[in-house]
Amino acid sequence: MKSSKVKLTVPVVKAHACPAGTSQLILWDTEVRGLGIRALPDHIKDGVTVRGAKTYVFQGRVKGAGIERRITIGRVDAMPLEGDDTSKDEARHGARQRARKLRNMMDMGRDPQAEQEQARVSKVVDAERTKAEAVTLDDVRVHYIANKKTRNGPLKANTIRDINIHVDKSFAAWKDKPIKAITRAMCEARHAELARGGLNGDRPAPTSARGAFVILRALINWAMDKYRVGDEPLIRENPVRVLKGQMAPPRARSDMVPMERIGHVWEALRSIRSAPALPTAHTQADVLAFMLLTGARKEETLGLTWDRVDLRDDAGSWHLPDSKNGRPWTFPLSAPARALIAARPRRKGCEYVFQAAKGNSPIGVPRGAAMRAVIEAAGCAQTRHSLRATFTTLALNVLRIDLDTVELLTGHVPTTVVNRHYRETSDLRWAAPEVERIGAWIVTQANIAAGRNVVKLPRKKSA
Repeated sequence: MKSSKVKLTVPVVKAHACPAGTSQLILWDTEVRGLGIRALPDHIKDGVTVRGAKTYVFQGRVKGAGIERRITIGRVDAMPLEGDDTSKDEARHGARQRARKLRNMMDMGRDPQAEQEQARVSKVVDAERTKAEAVTLDDVRVHYIANKKTRNGPLKANTIRDINIHVDKSFAAWKDKPIKAITRAMCEARHAELARGGLNGDRPAPTSARGAFVILRALINWAMDKYRVGDEPLIRENPVRVLKGQMAPPRARSDMVPMERIGHVWEALRSIRSAPALPTAHTQADVLAFMLLTGARKEETLGLTWDRVDLRDDAGSWHLPDSKNGRPWTFPLSAPARALIAARPRRKGCEYVFQAAKGNSPIGVPRGAAMRAVIEAAGCAQTRHSLRATFTTLALNVLRIDLDTVELLTGHVPTTVVNRHYRETSDLRWAAPEVERIGAWIVTQANIAAGRNVVKLPRKKSA
């Protein structure tokens, strides 16, 4: 690299060129110390000679810091040597005006290059902030559903449904507003409103209010992790934290059917299934009966299709390819369960065992006459999950089936050493004898409840 000093003028700038064989040539101005014009050598591109670029540069040392900087001011063809000194618009300044400004900054101990980089970073951060602060609750909902992974894989359909319900209904007034704008005061007020009157304002719904804010808390936590401004989170504190200690405690999933009432429940469901009634009531009764016999979850039962059922007389089974915990399972079917499914009508074009009245879809969540019959026969409040809890309690406490087996039959991930290492934990047809005991016990209790197969004891003769 070569350089020399000369007073820069327009003709000098125009004539300046870098000779062949030199990487660059700089002419330094004798009028403004540190100002120079740098020329690069000509080069050949696509067989055509291209003139080397010429740019104004400034070189100086930051006072007190001992840092020497060489800064590119601008291209010669885009900037005059002399500009308008009086203009406040820097675009109208020439190379000498800019060089003088840089010299003054360095003499005051300021580093123009560092300040320029800081300005660039600030501009990027401002753009990030503007973009991040515009992210709405609905944007976060979409991103969360698309990207959130649990230990069992993507979110399940029911979880996505709950998220959508609460964002679209519980927080309908907030979903299109920036999520950063949700405040602690807003959370307190909305929670109180939902707990006091529910979505429609007509009845208390503290449990639903809790569910809504558990989901909102998860979405805001997601936003805190995923949306940042520079190195700072978009939201520093989750505003839902204000509700700590104020939300209704988690409700127990359900109460089980009392053991002495299981026969009455089965008999009540059998009566609905055999009585002349609407097909929908029959199907809902079948759903509840299947859940009681198998301990299956509601979603697993409603989604059961004919291609996943084996109804052999000796060892029937049903298959679950994608369970709540992400594992495939094959469960044995007891004789009563096989008989229940075998009696189910099949409709052309519908793949579901518990089909809706029309189309290729499963029936909805059991309610109405079938659910009322279960509650009345049980003698206490019940939900669909109660039947799963009843299955588990019956197997453990009445029939004394070992915990490891019951854990697997109810579709729980193996936790004990025995189940993890020494048992087949996906295909459970080896547990058919235990499932048969459960089915037989339920049917026997139903017979007793209905007065069938009761043997009268002979009277004791008087002495």
